[in-house]
Amino acid sequence: MRTSIQEIRTRGSKRKCGLNDEAIASFLRKWSEHVHAESAHKAGPHAEDLLQCVHAKPEILELARTPVMLTALAVVHWNERRIPDQRAELYQSVLRWLAAARSDPERLPERKLLDVLGKLAFGMLAAAGGRRREITRNEAADLLEPEFGGDRNAVLGFLDREELRSGMIVGDGVNVRFWHLTFLEFLAARQLNGMRENSRYEALLTGDRTYLPEWRETVLLLAGILHGNGPDHVDGLVGRLIDRLGTDFLASPLAERVAAVALAGVVEGRRFGRAGIQSVRSAVGATGVVDSRNL
Repeated sequence: MRTSIQEIRTRGSKRKCGLNDEAIASFLRKWSEHVHAESAHKAGPHAEDLLQCVHAKPEILELARTPVMLTALAVVHWNERRIPDQRAELYQSVLRWLAAARSDPERLPERKLLDVLGKLAFGMLAAAGGRRREITRNEAADLLEPEFGGDRNAVLGFLDREELRSGMIVGDGVNVRFWHLTFLEFLAARQLNGMRENSRYEALLTGDRTYLPEWRETVLLLAGILHGNGPDHVDGLVGRLIDRLGTDFLASPLAERVAAVALAGVVEGRRFGRAGIQSVRSAVGATGVVDSRNL
């Protein structure tokens, strides 16, 4: 339990490929034996339950193939007695653990830390010319200076500390990137959720970003976060996207129409707001691309 995030990340970086199923199972057995050291009879059932949770969904298993994420999943399961089913909730739990995993008087409080990293993530996602998976430290400082009262040295010090200890961002002295693309996508969605509603939709609809492949995961994760705020918030997201297509929906480019259909399928599959689903079904039915009764 006292292994540092930096040690876990360093071990993982030495591997040429992700952990295989056997390695994951071995780690989880040893983890369970450790957390149940004083009640060994509970270790086996705990490991079995944890292993089933990790294999429950492909996206969870994908995360588990890296040591730091497998550790994070094990901690989330221990703290919450489950691994959240919804990805937005899962990533929130993982990042909150990473943000609070060590005691450091110089480190920002958990919420402020995630807010600052969200600003960085959104800036990288919305960069001119398309999403940037890596940016220079100077570019990162440009994005974050307002969060530190214009103190550039404070920003660079923040980056130094987080690159070394957080497990969320990494750097080589020149460039900065998020340790996992999922972190960028979720933190950008979290940043969008924190915006005023009009600003949020302006950010989403500028240049039809909603339909760009590199924005897809962020939009879906945003829908998950909004659902946590209440189904009406998801209805608002879907309604805005449908309104964007307007009365000329049938004349929209096929790719855009299919993107709307795909979004409708995701919304339906995740049981988001009923009103939003019905509005999407009606609009999709008008496209002629698919029979809305199949959505």
